[in-house]
Amino acid sequence: MIVLQTAVIVLISISAAIIIGGFGFYNYNKRESHTVISTQQIGVDILEKTQCFHGSESHIPLVSLSSEVLNQSTCVVREKNGDFCGYRVVDGLFSSEDISLLHAIVNKGLSRRKQLGGPTILDINTGYIRDIAGLENLFTTNTNNNKGDETSSIMSDVFTPEDFSHYGRIIRVLKSVVAKTFHIRAEQDLFFTAPTFITRIDESLPWKVQGIHDEYWHTHVDMNNTAHYHYSGLLYLSTYNKDFTGGRFKLYSANKNNNLQDRPGSKRSKKHQSMEEEKDLKLVLEPAAGRVVMFTSGPEHPHRVERVTSGQRIVLSFWFSCDSKREFEIFLDGKAHTAFSRKIGQAIHAKRSQQRNG
Repeated sequence: MIVLQTAVIVLISISAAIIIGGFGFYNYNKRESHTVISTQQIGVDILEKTQCFHGSESHIPLVSLSSEVLNQSTCVVREKNGDFCGYRVVDGLFSSEDISLLHAIVNKGLSRRKQLGGPTILDINTGYIRDIAGLENLFTTNTNNNKGDETSSIMSDVFTPEDFSHYGRIIRVLKSVVAKTFHIRAEQDLFFTAPTFITRIDESLPWKVQGIHDEYWHTHVDMNNTAHYHYSGLLYLSTYNKDFTGGRFKLYSANKNNNLQDRPGSKRSKKHQSMEEEKDLKLVLEPAAGRVVMFTSGPEHPHRVERVTSGQRIVLSFWFSCDSKREFEIFLDGKAHTAFSRKIGQAIHAKRSQQRNG
């Protein structure tokens, strides 16, 4: 039952997510009122504090956390105590070998689906993958028997224990850095949460938007889309103007007079939307393989991705929660993930068999 519940939660979250992806030396450019960080800059490490955008004493929504967590957790931002909202961009957390290996692992999963162009998201934890053709699970595969009937077989060998182990180490490093950046007790108060997924935006092939889930370029706020997201982050696996064009990351300031949360299918004119956003633009980030951006997930950080114009843009999106009940239940090591993937495959296989026989 836990496996099926987790699968359902991840499935719903993936459908929603694609709509919406003392520090050392830093080097950045200020243009007009916003910061631009380019791929030409090496060794970037910039921390920018900002005022939290909220209507209560604590930054994290009261409805989602117990009074004990609100009173004691170092994860909750209390500005009067010196805590802060903000973002950090940092290079060099991982070696080029780390990034190349993670890229190869991602390609293992993505290669199981026909390349169609447009956005594809892959959740390595659970095997779910979504592209313009729809949603499937990599831990099962459809085959045709001699009678022409569609059947399901279990494919729990997509990723090896070594693959999961490397992926888990990446996540643990990211958790440690987020905790250090925002002064959180990592083991007690910060929890890796699902879904965490890879997004590939592929403009090497022509494609057409099939639904709102394919419109990845809209401005959004992570916490508005998923309430238990408290700290957001992106680890880039490809480089701007080398692997793709377009696709820069843009972060905006929030104030009570604007409404930058842009829903897919918005009736606002492109001109009006562009003028409103550019007025509050805070950061323009050119992705580079291995570069990480992390930020508090609340309304103080509306953000979006520019439309990719050519090539393939690949990024690992990750989130952490202050709510222990939202912690992803499978420990990130090879054996646990392999067993979990097998259970996911068996559960989906059983469900499809029941539907065919029912």
